Amino acid sequence: MKKLFFIIISLFLGLGLSSCELNVSLDNSKPSNNEKEDNEEKNDDKEEKIDENNLSKEEYICSIFDEDIVLYNNDVDNPYNIDLDEYANDCYAAFYDPIFEGDPYKDVTFAKFYENYKEASSYEDSYYRSQHGFMSGDITPQGYKPKSLGIVENDKYVKCSSATYILDTKGNYIAYVLNDLSGKNDIIYYGGAYTSLNEVSAYLLAFGELPVNSDYDKSYGVSDSISLWKQYGRVNNDYFSGNTNTWPYEPELPEVHFKNYTETDFGTTGGYSTKSVSKSYYQTVYNNGRTINRGAARLVFVSDSNVKSIDERYVFYTYNHYNDFQEYLNYNDGFGLRFGNESAGNQYCASRSDFYNSAKNDPTDYPLTINKKISDLIS
Repeated sequence: MKKLFFIIISLFLGLGLSSCELNVSLDNSKPSNNEKEDNEEKNDDKEEKIDENNLSKEEYICSIFDEDIVLYNNDVDNPYNIDLDEYANDCYAAFYDPIFEGDPYKDVTFAKFYENYKEASSYEDSYYRSQHGFMSGDITPQGYKPKSLGIVENDKYVKCSSATYILDTKGNYIAYVLNDLSGKNDIIYYGGAYTSLNEVSAYLLAFGELPVNSDYDKSYGVSDSISLWKQYGRVNNDYFSGNTNTWPYEPELPEVHFKNYTETDFGTTGGYSTKSVSKSYYQTVYNNGRTINRGAARLVFVSDSNVKSIDERYVFYTYNHYNDFQEYLNYNDGFGLRFGNESAGNQYCASRSDFYNSAKNDPTDYPLTINKKISDLIS
C-alpha cells in the first residue's frame, strides 16, 4: 500500500488542521453488484467534490494520495531528518514513497488519450504519462498576457513565501501544491508535462528546472519535441546571460550575475512582427503538431543547482522578447509589475541598434517585492 508519513501540525496556513479519515474494512468478501454501484456513486461524488474545490488544502492532498495526511513544517522534526529550511523559510511538507504497479498507458494512442482528457490523478499517473509523451496538467490554450491579480501593498507587489511540497523519504521532489488566494486546489508533479502559465511558472519556481516537455534545444530538439509531445512540445532550454551591455534594452534581473538563469519558450499563441522597429503584435500558433513558430514569449528562471530554497529563486515572464518582464509571485495569476524597455516609454526593440535608434529612456528597474505567508494573504 502506498504510504504517507506525517506528523500533526495544527498551524498549517493558519487554519485548523484535520486529517482525512481512513476507513479500513476487515471483510475480505467481494462486494455485491449493488455495493459496486454504491461505491462507484461514492467515487463519482468524491471526484465531483474535488472538482468543485470544496476541500481544504490538506484534505485535497489527502484525496489525491488516498491516505490520512498531516503536514510537517520547519519547526517540527521529522523522522527522515529532512531539513525543510532547505526548501523554503515557510515550508510545509508531506512524505510519500511512490509505488509503481504497472503502466496504464502502454497501448494507449495519442488520439485515445486526449479523447476525454483529465489531468494527472497521482504522481505515478504523471510518471507513466511522461513516458509516452502525454500531458499531466491543464491543456487549455493560453493567452500571451498574464492575468494581473498580483497583490499590491504600499506600492509594492506581494510575493508568497509559503511552499507546500510532497517529498519522498529521502527529500526528493514528488509534487508541489500551488498557492491560490481564492482557495482553488491544484498540484503539479515533478517530472510531469505542463503548458499553462500558472503551472509552468510554479514548476520552474518550485523545482528550479523545466517540465519534461520543455527540455529541448531550440536548434536541434524541435523534431524530437514534436515527435513525442505533438502540439504540446516546447523548446529552448538555454542559458540566459542577462548581459545588458550586449542587450541594452533588457532590464537587469536580480542576482543575474551571481546565479545561473535559464530561458525557455512559453508557447503562447502570439508574437511580434519583425518588419520595423515599431512592431505590432499578431496572433499565431506556437506549435501546430508539425512545426514550431517560437514567437516572442519566454520564461526566464533561476536554474542554479546550488540554489534549493524557493526563497532564492526567481521566475520572470516576458511576452515581448526580453523588452519587459513580470515576476511570478508564487500564487495563481500572481504576476508583478511589468518593468523594462517598453515600460519606460520606449518602442519595442530587437537589437542594440533598435535601442539606440528608438530609446528615449533607460529600461525601468526590477521592482522589489514584499514577502508574506499564504496565511496572511488569504486572511
